[in-house]
Parts: sequence; structure tokens; C-alpha cells
Amino acid sequence: MNKQRYYALVIRYFCGGIKTRILRLLEQASEKSIDMTELISEALKINGLDLKKMVALTADNTNANFGGINRGGSNNLFYLLKQENPKLVGIGCPSHISSNAVQFAVEQMEYDLLGFANGLTAHFSNHALRWERFHECAQVLGIYYRLPNVYEKNLHGNLANANEFKVLFYFASFTLDHFNRFNATSQTLKRRLAFSRDDGYYGDQTMRLLAEMEKDGEFDMCLKLKSAFKKFYDDSLSYMNKWCVHLEDIATFFGIVPNHGYRTNISAIVFKRFLQELDNLFGEIAEMNETLEQLQGTEFDSKSVEEKWSILFKNPNFILLKKLVSILLSVFSSNAFCESIFSVVKNLKSDERNRMQLKLLNSLLSIKFNADFDCVKAHELFLSRTDLLEEVKRGEKYVQ
Repeated sequence: MNKQRYYALVIRYFCGGIKTRILRLLEQASEKSIDMTELISEALKINGLDLKKMVALTADNTNANFGGINRGGSNNLFYLLKQENPKLVGIGCPSHISSNAVQFAVEQMEYDLLGFANGLTAHFSNHALRWERFHECAQVLGIYYRLPNVYEKNLHGNLANANEFKVLFYFASFTLDHFNRFNATSQTLKRRLAFSRDDGYYGDQTMRLLAEMEKDGEFDMCLKLKSAFKKFYDDSLSYMNKWCVHLEDIATFFGIVPNHGYRTNISAIVFKRFLQELDNLFGEIAEMNETLEQLQGTEFDSKSVEEKWSILFKNPNFILLKKLVSILLSVFSSNAFCESIFSVVKNLKSDERNRMQLKLLNSLLSIKFNADFDCVKAHELFLSRTDLLEEVKRGEKYVQ
């Protein structure tokens, strides 16, 4: 029997602010693109959503979703959805691209950095006293840490001395911090990596220790380490440049903010939808710029992006502009929201509750991610619905 797989169908839209909601947790055994397309199309139809109004598909960068780096072939989800909606934009998740870039660059290094990190994990986590002291030090220093699965390959024999060990540790901490902080904003991440590479900067602690090693005459080792670090930058940037090419058309619209002197950049995502209305759109933008001049220096400046647009859209003349911003702000920049859904599902589907029906799972997820009311209002609602209380008491929800 084929094992069922979950697919989280999440929507993002602008309506008085940016809204992100789980539409449905879907389940099927097949991973074929044709079956995924039918599943998504049916879910949209059931919820009264028109596939032709879908702005973008954001998903993992798999062949089944996009047909590879060149978006080729007809046997992928993006191609099949575009048959119904030719204006659809395909966005490979930047977070997954950056994560894969790290893995690719690490695999190319002369040093087994993955084995190094997991060797540290094994050293501390398998010894209660060591782990307790490590935990205490991390708390004092305010360090956030996450332990990966123990990696059996031992690295320590490949290191010449303790300094080499520490330099790798410092470099990994510095570089991976960039990937953690900017993994969903590929342009920023690429710039930071390029700056560090071009300036030969590997983190303050790394640079200090390398300087000490050079004073002690360890020139060859320092040269070897610097060469490895530069190669890491080159390889990660090469990977990201190759896979991020499809993000260029929409990069300027992630976090679009109305500021004084705002001008549009008519890229593919806009041009396809406003080709016949560009003149009218220009007039609305000119009027908006005039409005922004009047609002400059007021409390408007301290408002969030969503609040600023909501204020501007009180003007009934901004019909196309509202449509434009609604389209742009509905675009997902990563799959982070979906990942949080799967984390919740994993906790809900424990060994004790592995018979939980998909209907119940969807209800729980809708409450957690979609509900806009607080616990007090929820309590009042449940007490007022005796039919719901009766359903909760029944055991059928756990029966397949």
C-alpha cells in the first residue's frame, strides 16, 4: 500500500493588510505532477477560488514542481497550472535555495565541515557532564544552538592542531549566521557573501585567530584555510546565482513600501496584467505621489507597510493601484509558513494520535493558523454551538 503524503495548500492575499492562511491540508499517495495539479485545482474549486486569478506558485525547487533549473518539460506542476493560467509566476523557495547552496559549498570544501559540526555534537551530547557545561556556557553567552543528528564520520584526525579546529568553528559560526538571517532574501544574502569574499573577511573571531597564527609562523596553514573559505563563498554564490535567476523579475517587489517619490518598475509580473491599462496606472501613481508629499512628516511615516497601503487605498481613485499592490503583496517569498504547518502536523500525528482523520487535522490547523479571534471569543462561540460540543464528544473523529 502506498504511503500517503501531505501537501499544505497555503494562500496569501492583501485585504486591509497581508493575510496568510492555510486553505487546506491535502493528502494523497501519488507524487506525480498531474495528480498534484488535479488535487490543487479541486481544492481551489471547492473553496470558490479561481485558478486564473492565482498570481504565483511558490514551492520547493523540485523537478515535479518546476521541471528543473531551466523550467523545462511538460511533466511538472508549474507547467500544468500555466495551461489554465498563462500569467502564473513560478517562484522556487529562496530558503531552500540558500540551504542547498550551503550543502553544495560544504561538500566542495577540502575540510569536512559537516563532519566537524556533527563531531562536536557527538562529543557533547553523548556525555551528560559535557553537555551540561556546554548548555551553561551557551546560556551565559546568549548563544542559540540546535543539535543535528549525530554524524558518525569523525573529523578530528584531519585537523593539524587546535587552532585549525577553532578557525573552522569560528568561520562556520560567522558564515552560517548569514544564511540563517537572510535565507529568505536571496539578494541580500548574495551581497553579504560577495562583500565577505571580495574583502577576504571571514568573521571577526576568525580573522583574529588567523592573525595570531600568522604571527606564530603558521603561514601555510593560514593560506590553506583562507583558500578553503574563499572557495566556500565562490561555490555558494555560484549555486545561488544559478538557481535564483527566476527570482529576478519579482525581487524588487518583496516588501514593497510606499515612500515619497515612489516609481513603478514594470517587470514581467506587472506587465502581463496591466498591458492595456498602463496609462491609467501612471495617472494613479502620479496622484499617489502627490498624496505622499502631503503625508510626509506625519505619523504616516511610522506606520507598517500594510497600514500605509490601507490608508492610501481609502482614496477611491486608486483602483488599478490597489489591484497592482494586491497582486504584488500576495506573492510568497518563501515556504516558511508551510514548514511551520508541517511541524504542527508532526506533533499532532504522534503515535498516540496516528489515527486522527484528515478532517480533524484541517480543523485544528484552521483554528491555529486562520482564527482571528482570541480565546475568550472562541470560548463564547463554542458554548453557543451545542452541535459542535456534541461532535467534540464523539469518537468518530479518530476512526478511519
